[in-house]
Amino acid sequence: MYQFYRNSKDDAAIINSLGKIRGSIQRYVKLILVKDESLDVTEVERTVNELISQYENDNIPFLESIKTTWSNIKELSDKYLKDSNHSNRQLLINESEKIWETSENLVRSKQYSSENDMVYLLLPVAFLTLEFFVGIGLLYIVKKYVYDNLESITLYDLLTDVYSRRYFFELLKGEISKAQRKEYMFSVIMFDIDHFKKVNDTYGHDKGDYVLKTIADIVKSSIRKADALSRIGGEEFTILLPDTNIDKATALAERVRRSVEDYKFDVVGRATISLGVTEFKADDSSDTLFKRVDEAMYLAKNSGRNCVKVNSGGVQ
Repeated sequence: MYQFYRNSKDDAAIINSLGKIRGSIQRYVKLILVKDESLDVTEVERTVNELISQYENDNIPFLESIKTTWSNIKELSDKYLKDSNHSNRQLLINESEKIWETSENLVRSKQYSSENDMVYLLLPVAFLTLEFFVGIGLLYIVKKYVYDNLESITLYDLLTDVYSRRYFFELLKGEISKAQRKEYMFSVIMFDIDHFKKVNDTYGHDKGDYVLKTIADIVKSSIRKADALSRIGGEEFTILLPDTNIDKATALAERVRRSVEDYKFDVVGRATISLGVTEFKADDSSDTLFKRVDEAMYLAKNSGRNCVKVNSGGVQ
């Protein structure tokens, strides 16, 4: 039983290690897309290379796939910097999405492995006790333990305890389906922590994690219970707002922005966020709606940061 518990903890550690690599690669792609000369892309690239090198000896599944994707991302980044057209931008975004697919594959593989470990664990117990119903009881307890832990890893971000990127898209698809069946409106906010890399570089990753968790707590206290806060990237979050039009969503985004701006963080001092807002349109898919709110957020960052921008079809 102890070995089984230890394997489950090891699985969580491996998933967390992959999350660090994934977050750094997403940050690199974001910096390339923003094309802000004041941001040090080279430093982020070095961090990704160091993380991959660090975990090469840890037997992390799918690491070779990540290395291949990372190489492709760097090639596409060079191409995008030379010619920043929509096609090159989309190729770079699509390649970066493979990192999230790899993470989901890892979670699924660990779930399958844990289920097999559970079966092998219970066989000797059943034979030794010769108690069929005791064996069934143990099967239920251990299976529930496995599913509860792996479901938590799948649904929630391990650091901030808000919803994960994967679960955000499940919720988004559900809202779109609901809106298409009846007259129903919902909105989405996406926000990014301004100059977050500077926080990590100046105060260390522990303080960076503290800022991420604190901002997540501030936002959770500013939204309704029905609203869903998710962490979708290194320092990027979304808020799914059911039964909310774009005017109400914009007002909420501004309240959230002020709440973060007014908070005094230990050691770090002040932090700000840039927010984009959009609402559902009748012909929307998950991809089109996400792309629209993503564009609004990047407009906010390119407009001086610490502001709210709306994209209702034509960016405002």
